[in-house]
Amino acid sequence: MRNPRLLCLTLAVAVAPVPSAWAEPEKKLIQLGWDGGTPGKMLANLERMKAGPFDGYVFKLPEVDADTEARPLPLQNLFTTEPHPAALFEPHLEDMRTLKERGLGNMTHNMVKIWCTGRDGWDWFNDDHWAAAEENWRNLVKLASVGDADIMFDPESYYTKIEPNYFWVFNHQDNPRADEKTIGEYEEVVRQRGRQFVRALAEVDPDIDILSMYGLNKTTDAVLNADSPAEADAALEAQLYYNLLPAFVAGVLEEAHDGFTFHDGNEMAYYYTSPEEFEHARERMKGPVRRALPPDAQKHFDDHYRAAQAIYASDLFPYDADDGAYRAFFRTVMPRDRQAELLAHNVYHALATADEYAWYYNDGAIDNWTGDVPAGMHEAIRRARGLLEAGEPFPPGMVAEVEAAKEAYQRQVTGDLHIATADLTSVSTPPRIDGDVDDAAWKETQRHGPMHALSSNPTDQPGEDAFVRVAADAENLYVLVEAMDDRTDHLDLRGDGRDGDVWAGDDVEVAVSDPDNADRFFLFMVNPAGTIYDAELRVDAEGELSFDTGGYDPDWQRAVEVHDDRWVVEIAIPWSAVGGRPRNDQPLRMNVARSFGDRPGPGFVSWSQTIDSFLTPAHFAELRPAGN
Repeated sequence: MRNPRLLCLTLAVAVAPVPSAWAEPEKKLIQLGWDGGTPGKMLANLERMKAGPFDGYVFKLPEVDADTEARPLPLQNLFTTEPHPAALFEPHLEDMRTLKERGLGNMTHNMVKIWCTGRDGWDWFNDDHWAAAEENWRNLVKLASVGDADIMFDPESYYTKIEPNYFWVFNHQDNPRADEKTIGEYEEVVRQRGRQFVRALAEVDPDIDILSMYGLNKTTDAVLNADSPAEADAALEAQLYYNLLPAFVAGVLEEAHDGFTFHDGNEMAYYYTSPEEFEHARERMKGPVRRALPPDAQKHFDDHYRAAQAIYASDLFPYDADDGAYRAFFRTVMPRDRQAELLAHNVYHALATADEYAWYYNDGAIDNWTGDVPAGMHEAIRRARGLLEAGEPFPPGMVAEVEAAKEAYQRQVTGDLHIATADLTSVSTPPRIDGDVDDAAWKETQRHGPMHALSSNPTDQPGEDAFVRVAADAENLYVLVEAMDDRTDHLDLRGDGRDGDVWAGDDVEVAVSDPDNADRFFLFMVNPAGTIYDAELRVDAEGELSFDTGGYDPDWQRAVEVHDDRWVVEIAIPWSAVGGRPRNDQPLRMNVARSFGDRPGPGFVSWSQTIDSFLTPAHFAELRPAGN
């Protein structure tokens, strides 16, 4: 690292092997979390924080009042249509100067958090909008510069209609120009903005670096393994999330000045539990991810790109032992001291496989700034760092311990899962797809229900039920869903056109597995307005899902009827759209869910219960022909 400071941007970049002339710097651990605060909060807790196990902390700035119905955005947010008043930064600049005068001890790598939430209507093509974002950017870089800090960049969207991850998606309906501009035109202007972004940084303080929470390592294998640039472009356009982010990163690297470094923070490491996962991510970031960028931008990787890693502390070692988990549900069956060892394991391997930075994220009640942390947390961090600094390996056995915990947890929860089984009724006369529950074909079928909340949230029971009927003939699969509701005049309707964010509101969802490929299934959604979403999904070797929406638009029928006490969805899906009709010896694996939109409760429920996600084919209902 040429500069001891880091700009913590939530972007990721891919690069080739680092030239041998580049000397590997000391490893740094940076703390980010809900507990993050202003420079004033650090002043109030300075001596305590100096004694902590981190090399730096991430500053977060307060919300700014806005003359709009939308929730106020934090001062750290870039993409506003009008710039934040410069006067709002002054108190934080003064506190940052005071911090520097008092001395930061070992906290030599603090960072200022940057958000990428676009105000509704923010437009990449609008020069006035960009000017507002650039003014915000310059003020935030100035704040970092005054405190000898760097910047942490978070590309995720918060607080707006735009769902998380969608600010960087070309074809999202909230994107103002998606219907009139091609993805190539979008990539060109976003790449230009990336160049302007780094140019503005260099004008304020060229010694600042960027740590991005994720970026190119989020790119799908379909992009990275494409056989030609045209194939890669098509795969990138079909990618559900962040398909504009590579263009921005390309611009950043093209404009990068001598000494500037961009760190890919690899947020996906939140969910790693083995050294091999960390190593694989490092290898991917050091080579293959460069293929997500235009060929003429790749020549800048070696000089300016580095790999970083992430640790999700609250998921591994929460404030209370009984706290629920986000992804690491297996952790709930591990003793408290072994949870601490799991945290140490991930800290060790994150730092070991990073070029320079690992960042440590916590949420919930944990507050590293005030010292309100669970007993043993900081000790686990220090133990991991001590082993690494001494050149000693981490004690073996954690991977096997995690696998045993996963098996124990699965036995614990799957024993209580309501996995649906049912007859698949064949009908000689298909139902008319008109939303009528009294069709003669449906009278031959069984009514299934009620539905179930996720087993990971057993107390989250729905206030409204939903019931399912299923039938089939040689051509189609037929599904009827009655969504009981006493407030059908207040349904939450989302999505403007096919493949919009239908799931964010009230909807019915049907998932159907390919009978010949357990790692492939198909998703169909309908909301009360009849707006639809469909996608082909695949599960890769690491259990990650990939979506194909734009390339999957089968011809299927649907109808919706809204009544005073329920709304009814009727669907006909051709067997050809879901991999073919199951043979006599094959079950039909499918599931049906209902989303409740913006209202209190479980969010969604499903016919066949799953643990933590509806999109879990292993827990789909099993249907066999009646009498088989």
